[in-house]
Amino acid sequence: MLLFMLFATGLGILVTSCNKIDTSTPYTNYGLYYFGGVGSASQVVPFNAKDSSTGVATFYGVYDSTLQIFNYNLSWSGLTSKVTGMNFYNGADSGQVAGASRVIATYNSTSYLSTSYTYRSILWNYSRLSGTEFKNMMNGKWYFSIFTQNYNTIVGGEVRGQIKFTGFEK
Repeated sequence: MLLFMLFATGLGILVTSCNKIDTSTPYTNYGLYYFGGVGSASQVVPFNAKDSSTGVATFYGVYDSTLQIFNYNLSWSGLTSKVTGMNFYNGADSGQVAGASRVIATYNSTSYLSTSYTYRSILWNYSRLSGTEFKNMMNGKWYFSIFTQNYNTIVGGEVRGQIKFTGFEK
């Protein structure tokens, strides 16, 4: 019996050691996709040079494809006035215009956000990304716009930033 167990164990080691390891993929994708973007007045379409802002915005997001949850931060500073609203736009390259795909937030006069702030939120459950939305985001066809008191009725808002895929979890 001992001889049989030694033989079986040895055979198991032999079979296990014959498996080849796939080294063609340089990363392990655990379903996390990272996105980033930087916004400025110069990216707003149409660009309004006469009243251009020096405000900037930074976007950072992580999409978990297993749970279908998209967490993101949108930070800004140096805007000309308080923030009245923010939108995501789906289906446009840099320099192009798309219709608002998702309203990030809208504020009334009593709850305007500061000219420098970090907004954190999540898209999940009923508002999760569709397959087409995710594909467009992977291809850089999403952007965000931030509207302020001074740039509330101007098409494009005060700052705009293209959202780009930056990598997988490694």
